[in-house]
Amino acid sequence: MNKVFSLTQGRHTIKDPRNGKEINKTIFGKELLMNIKGLEDFAEEFINNNGAGHYEIFVTGFTPALTSFIKMAYQGQKIRHLTLWHYDSVADTYRKQNMW
Repeated sequence: MNKVFSLTQGRHTIKDPRNGKEINKTIFGKELLMNIKGLEDFAEEFINNNGAGHYEIFVTGFTPALTSFIKMAYQGQKIRHLTLWHYDSVADTYRKQNMW
């Protein structure tokens, strides 16, 4: 089963374009600081706590959080498949990007 999360909490409502359900699980909370090491440590802990598998992340901004998550996912090699979903404001939907 795929693990589906939004990247950050509270930026806006996110609905999965495949089924219209709201994405309520998130990786990073609202209070994000420009602390790269802290973001990487948090991402590594999050991955360890949630286990291996296929992760689908609805990207909601804050590039340092995204790059920290991707780095830790790749280095730890625990995430077998990573899919990013990016918001397309013209079509008002999310578009899928398979990373690996």
